Formats: sequence, structure tokens, C-alpha cells
Amino acid sequence: MGIKSIYIAGPMQNDAQHEEIFNKAEDCFSLKGFMVFNPVRLGLSLKNEIQKELEYADFLLYDLGFVKFADMVYMLKGWEYSPGATAEHAFARALGKQIMYEN
Repeated sequence: MGIKSIYIAGPMQNDAQHEEIFNKAEDCFSLKGFMVFNPVRLGLSLKNEIQKELEYADFLLYDLGFVKFADMVYMLKGWEYSPGATAEHAFARALGKQIMYEN
């Protein structure tokens, strides 16, 4: 079995420290040997590649592609209050992905 991949999902819009929280989770999973899909970094990459104004739906659809290809999804605290994270959670469940939750 190859390297496992994980997508990190959680609240972003109303959390000023979301970048730090997502990046810390990424570091933790990277140290455990996971390939990590971190939407904070993915969003910056998308903005730099496209270089145009993006709407919320653009980011969500982009992120759902990474949920699709990840082996599992990690839900950060407060995910249930985030429209994007709840959509990612529902999509992961529909695909039968393993879902882990931050304590």
C-alpha cells in the first residue's frame, strides 16, 4: 500500500487564525508520512495560477476535487459551523471516505 493522502477541512471565514491551524495540522500529518491536501495552500495556489477574481463557489468546487482524490478527510474543530466544511464532509461521506475528527 502506498502513501496515504488526507484532506484537511474546517472553518476558515470566521477564524482569523485559520491559516495557522490548517498549517499545523498539515505539518502533523506530513510528519506521519501522509500526502496532505491543505485548502489554505491550495487556495493560494489557485489564485496565483488563475490570477482573476474568484468566487466562493470556485474555491469550493476546486477543494471538492481534492476531497474526491484523498484517501481520508480530517475535520478540524468547528467544521459543523462552516458551510464549506459541511459540504466537504457530506461529499466525503457520499464517497465513503474515512473521516477523522479533531478532538
